[in-house]
Amino acid sequence: MKRILVLVHGAWATPHVWRHWRQRFEAGGWHVVAPALRHHDGEPLSPHPDLAALSVEDYAEDLAARIVRLPAKPVVVGHGMGGVLALKMAARGLVAGSVL
Repeated sequence: MKRILVLVHGAWATPHVWRHWRQRFEAGGWHVVAPALRHHDGEPLSPHPDLAALSVEDYAEDLAARIVRLPAKPVVVGHGMGGVLALKMAARGLVAGSVL
């Protein structure tokens, strides 16, 4: 089984920010998952109207639900707010490692 890497983008970004890193890690044998945080799947300069109603805990719950469905504990790399989420996943014991 390939090692699993979850790349978590920050606020006002999309998974697209990981495109170059994703290629590099996949070439190195990792299975890479780069989910879009809730309401972050559109254009960063056109935020979803419900975005302001969400908390970091909402994002943490969404990410945790995704991680527990993976076949093994991943390494999570997070940038900006994604780093906070990576730390929260580590605190919950859901990851093999985290990079903030």
